[in-house]
Amino acid sequence: MPCNCDSIADTRWSHYADGYHARLADGTATITLKQLKREWRDWDASQRVDFCLSFAFAHDIPDRFRILRFLVANGDHDCWPVFAHSLPSEFWPDEAVEILCQWADSCPAGEASSYLNALGILHLHKDHEQEISDARSFLRRYLKDTMLTEGLISDSVSCNEIAYDALVCVESLVSLGEDREILRGPHHLLRTHPCAEIRRLTECRISQSFCIE
Repeated sequence: MPCNCDSIADTRWSHYADGYHARLADGTATITLKQLKREWRDWDASQRVDFCLSFAFAHDIPDRFRILRFLVANGDHDCWPVFAHSLPSEFWPDEAVEILCQWADSCPAGEASSYLNALGILHLHKDHEQEISDARSFLRRYLKDTMLTEGLISDSVSCNEIAYDALVCVESLVSLGEDREILRGPHHLLRTHPCAEIRRLTECRISQSFCIE
């Protein structure tokens, strides 16, 4: 569901005017790692997520890598999905795979899509064959488990999040070069899912990989 930015108040880290603007990215907010370490414990969950969102857009922020490491070590499943996509490009691929797999395994069913999507980004590291193979193996196992999860084929007025995890697994596996034949069963289930939003997303994002008219 699109965000109604006009109804959201500006914060220390974010500005809402004609869409979202990250203050850390545009320079209207700054922070050092020392400040972050001092303030982090006093922030509530919404403040932490707000910071992480702004940070995710701030690619040139001073000391970005050490701040990212701090967030990985001190965040949680509220924070990590916001910047999970940064790990494959900013950490060594083997470390990124290990962290993303741990996060996906430790979060509740239906809440892993950001981690699963980030694993798919590893296709950009074509020279790291072992890490891509490790990511594929994890995604295969995660998809198999998700296909057996209660609630997978339930309808929803918005989006069935468990089915969405399965969709992102398939999408990432395709990106990583998985054999399409292995994925035809999950794809068919998603394409014929009771939830209209899952059917729509399947057609938009993965059906073209299976030559479906």
